[in-house]
Amino acid sequence: MFRLRKGCFVRRHRLSLALSLILPLAVPALADTGLPGGATTLQETYDSWTVSCRMADAGGGKTVKQCALSQTQIDKSSGKHLLEVDVAPNGPGAAATLVLPFGLDLGQGVALQLDAAAPSAPVPFATCLPVGCIARAALDDKALAAYRAGSTLRLKARAEGGNGIDFTVGLKGFSAAFDRVAALLK
Repeated sequence: MFRLRKGCFVRRHRLSLALSLILPLAVPALADTGLPGGATTLQETYDSWTVSCRMADAGGGKTVKQCALSQTQIDKSSGKHLLEVDVAPNGPGAAATLVLPFGLDLGQGVALQLDAAAPSAPVPFATCLPVGCIARAALDDKALAAYRAGSTLRLKARAEGGNGIDFTVGLKGFSAAFDRVAALLK
């Protein structure tokens, strides 16, 4: 039911969703120098990843730059949101927010498997929103380096009925997109 098949999904750029999910974990730039060309929002594509930034009101007349990279997968036939992965620099590593579809056994969490490595311990789901259920993972600098060099991330979950479900996230463009986000936040 939720299996990913090549060619069945397209990316949809969702600046506000991506930033609203990941930015509570991201570290905003302290000294605002703005976005290139004085823009208030920015969106760029790096293969299968999208870089999104916006200038946000920080209160007291100050603004901060908020940026993340994301990959969204939409079912072409139904238009339903199936998956979104949002990542933002956080110290020497990164903060990742995963948005997965309804119908999963939330108590089982979701495991991350990079290429042929063993899957991680399951990451618990935090909540569900109208777009899907949210899990947040911290990537230390070692994990981040592996993601930069990797080719495929598999998200392993279980349906409510107990069947395993794998979601595939291509990592082509991840490293360049992450570097761009880091540069924009400086």
